[in-house]
Amino acid sequence: AADARAAPVIGMLLLIGISAAGISSASTFLSLIGFSVVNDILPEAESDRKKLASSRWAMLAVSLVVLALAYLNPPQIFLIMYFGGTVIAGAWSLVAFGSVWSRRLSRCGAYLGMLLGFLGCVGAKAIYALRGITPPVWADAFFIGIVLSILGAVIGSALRPPTQAEQLARERLFDAPTGPDEAAACRKDRRLWRVYLVFGLCVGLFFLFFYAIPYSRAL
Repeated sequence: AADARAAPVIGMLLLIGISAAGISSASTFLSLIGFSVVNDILPEAESDRKKLASSRWAMLAVSLVVLALAYLNPPQIFLIMYFGGTVIAGAWSLVAFGSVWSRRLSRCGAYLGMLLGFLGCVGAKAIYALRGITPPVWADAFFIGIVLSILGAVIGSALRPPTQAEQLARERLFDAPTGPDEAAACRKDRRLWRVYLVFGLCVGLFFLFFYAIPYSRAL
């Protein structure tokens, strides 16, 4: 009897957690879209008020498009989410990491890396879907996008190296605060990123050995 009463509670908690995770991911992706529209597409002469309004309109437009797709074809909601996550990770993740930690990545390299990563992911997904191809794990659209993103970043940065203004902007990211409270918080952050790095590597290895490799062997 106790197990019967606990089952609905556990199920409710699981659904709440899944819903919260989905809403969090959706809001994060929408904020990235609004940020990209404001900082990469709109002219820099726009005022902050206009940029904020444009960002919100872009997020609303994308939300309505996704809502329409989910309503018209409900069984494909998961595929839409998976496709969007793959494209963003393949096109943006390397550039996001390199723009902070690489001294050689230029604006041209970042743009070309995102462009080729996007085209690689979308192109591979389209070819696989139209031809009914089930690729091996190593040929997934995500990995194709990552490889093309690396090539684009390297080629673009070689053609147009970082300017002095770009180098100064990157160095300002590492300016440490001078106050005692801020310095203590900064030291805490430096310790935490190492923990997050180890945790991320462990999670990646876990999915590699317990999901990707067994899945590829089962195909």
